[in-house]
Order: sequence, then structure tokens, then C-alpha cells
Amino acid sequence: MILIKSRRLKDTLFGMLFVMRDGGKKPSQSAMRNLVILFLIDMGQVLRVLMSPFYGWNKATYDVAKHIDIVYDFTKICSFLVPRYTFFGIAFLLVLASIGDAFYCAKLFKAGDISKIGPVKALRFLVAIVVTTLFSSIMKWLLIPLECLASHEKSFSSYIHNDSDACAPWAFPDLVATIPTLVVVVIYVAFAFTATFFCVCTNPLAVAPNVQASGRVEALFLTSKVLATFLVFLSDHITPVATTLILFLLNLAVLYRHLAVLPFHHHATNLLRGGIYTCITWLTFASLLVAIVGTNDMIEDDVFQTMQWMLIGFLPVAFPLGVWLTHFRRSSLLLSLDRLRGEYEVYQMQGTGDTLSHSSATPLQGGKGLGETTNGSPLTGANGPTGNAKRVAAPRNAYDNFFDPSW
Repeated sequence: MILIKSRRLKDTLFGMLFVMRDGGKKPSQSAMRNLVILFLIDMGQVLRVLMSPFYGWNKATYDVAKHIDIVYDFTKICSFLVPRYTFFGIAFLLVLASIGDAFYCAKLFKAGDISKIGPVKALRFLVAIVVTTLFSSIMKWLLIPLECLASHEKSFSSYIHNDSDACAPWAFPDLVATIPTLVVVVIYVAFAFTATFFCVCTNPLAVAPNVQASGRVEALFLTSKVLATFLVFLSDHITPVATTLILFLLNLAVLYRHLAVLPFHHHATNLLRGGIYTCITWLTFASLLVAIVGTNDMIEDDVFQTMQWMLIGFLPVAFPLGVWLTHFRRSSLLLSLDRLRGEYEVYQMQGTGDTLSHSSATPLQGGKGLGETTNGSPLTGANGPTGNAKRVAAPRNAYDNFFDPSW
């Protein structure tokens, strides 16, 4: 019974995300421009977090480099108009809206009703904003009740106790806000991982496979963003060298997996992500160097500061380097495919290709031979069995496509 319920839950969740991601058209130029902007906004947030003084950077460096994050600048401007905890409320509502809409779409999908496109579009928008674009900022906003433990920002406790220096998130009555915060953060991270990992093109013959992506690399990148956020709170127990080493190795793995998998079906998106991953990997490596050199008390402050500016100055070089690496990887794969195609054509010309085509399985028929249907019976034509007969399939919706075992 437990296995059956688990399978139903998996089918419902996976299928709902499949419907949410499938059925789109090829991205237009305006859509690609928007995607570039969203990815760059996300990169700016990650870079700002990685250049925190908790990772060994000078405050002077951080005060200048933090403006690469336009969301941070927008938040600081709005802080002059509204209390800081307002952003905690906004993040809280965005997370609840995303999760609530996800459950509603899952209920519709389980009932086989995919005619209501409004909730699906809303979920697609919320995932793009909450998970892809503003993840680092929303995490920071959700952690405002605990922020005083690792920041000099005005704490949530200061509003409760009317004391600018107050910081007691684990004491009552602050605990009333701390516990729900931790619960929502855990749910939000789980939702983000689920949406990132499962938002993939399951069917390679889907309506628009070029707009889909494998979630493996994105989920690994999300892991690095989560660690970059939470390791700050452990700065009193873990040295900057250890934290930056962990982040460098993890982001290096992200870049390696990206080049190995090329997860996006759209080449321009792979190029963009390659440049972003290379920039972040370089900055984590630079943070590691800064943390190591910072342990030397003999180094002069001016030399240390100049070193940091030089390391940041290589960021504009890292981006095109990542784009080139991604393009080179794709070109090498295409050359290998061309070589294999040529070898296969030569093999066919030798008279053995026809036998091979009738005896081997094809992915379009779920592992069956060219002369069989999905249930193993031979395809028949006017003159008897034939391997060239074609099945005429009735038009099906995305729900039927998802549960069709004969891809």
C-alpha cells in the first residue's frame, strides 16, 4: 500500500511538472533576452553572497562589489521607505503561493484535467521567479529573523524589543517567529530542489523539447547556492578557508557536469549557463585564495586589497572563457556524431545495415524491433507482415503522452 501511494505521489508530482514545462513553443528572441536577464540577475546575487566578508573578503571590496546585485540595491532603496521585515512577509507569501499553486496543479493533473491553463501558467511564472531568479534573495529575506547572527543589519529582534542591538532569535517571544521561519525555509528548499530536479523533458519527442532541460546540473548548482547562504551562519565555527574550499569544489563539479551533460536543449542557454558557471567557479577559487592569504598576518593591507581587485578583474574574462568551453564541448560532440554517422553509412553500404535495422530495437517503439508494435505483434500491410508499415496515432494531450509507455 505504501509503495502504491508513493508511486501515485511520484506520478502526480512528476506529471504535474511535466505538463507545466511541456507544450511551449520555440523560445522567441524576446524570450531569450528575458532568460538572459533573469540568469544574470541570479548570477549577481550569487556573486554578492560569495564576496561576503565572512568568506575572507575586505569590507571595502564588498561595499563596491555588492552593487553587482541589482536586487540588493532595490532592497536597500526600499528599506528607506518600508521596514526591513516587509521583505520577510513578501518572501513568505511568494513561497506559500508557489507551494499552494503546485498542490492545486497536482490535484488537477491527478484528476486528468489539464484544460485549466491559468494555474499552470501561474506556477510556471512563480517557479521562474521564486526558484530560478530570486532564490538567493528570498532565502536571505526568509532568514531575516535569524539574520543578526551573521550580519550587522537591523535585526528582527530589534523591532520586537525596541532595541537596535537586540539579537535573541532563540528566546521568547522571538522564537514565535523563528520556528515558522525555519519550517518555511525547509519547505522552500525542498520545493526548489523538487522543481529544479524534476522540471525536465521526460519525453524526447515532446512538443517542444528545445525548451526543456535536465535538472541534474541545476540541482547541483542550487545546492551550492544553499550552502553559500547557510555557511555564513557557521562562520564562528568553520574557518573561511574550509568554507571557500567546499564551495570551490562544489562549483567546479557544477561546471564539469555542465560541460559533460550540456543539459539545455537550446544551445544559447548552454552557452549562457557555461559563462555563468565559470564566473562563479572563478570567484569561489578567488575567495579560497583570499581566505588563504588572509591568514598571513604579515601581508600589508594595501597589497591584500590590490590582490582582491585583481582577482575580481578576471571575472569579465571568465565569462567568455566559459562560453568558449561550452561551444568547444558541443563542437567536439558533433564531430564524434558525424564520425559515427559516416561509419554507420559505410556499414550499410556493405550490405549489413538492412539486417541490423530489422533486428535492433528503436527508442521510438519502447525497445521493440522495427517490425513489431509495442505489444510484440507484427505490423501487417496489404501483402502481409512488413517492417515499413507506419502506425497512425490519434492526437493525444500531454497527460496521455506522459503515461504512454510506447515513446
